[in-house]
Amino acid sequence: MAYRTYFSINSIEEKIDGLWTNIHPEKFKAIILKWRENNEDADFIDEYDGSSVDEMTWYDFVDDALILSKEYPDYLFSFHGIGEESDDIWDHYFLNGLNYRQYIIMPEFNEKLLK
Repeated sequence: MAYRTYFSINSIEEKIDGLWTNIHPEKFKAIILKWRENNEDADFIDEYDGSSVDEMTWYDFVDDALILSKEYPDYLFSFHGIGEESDDIWDHYFLNGLNYRQYIIMPEFNEKLLK
């Protein structure tokens, strides 16, 4: 059975006066709709809020997102993923063909923190 992940696009940002700022919602929608036309895996991404309809298998996600980031080199794409396994939570960033992923580490339960 294939490994499944819930994907979402947290944001698409552009740099204005040195600060990363979310793009206008209509621009966001246009980029996602165009991406969905050219990529059947991206068809699961909602054009309004960037969420995916369901968990899915997307083996070429990084390659597909790199292509997208090269098509829009001035935009920072921020994706979020939650995999089937409880410790597979990450954010992945793409900018002009460059990328990195950081895993979100959930701390173990600590009874001493209970109040």
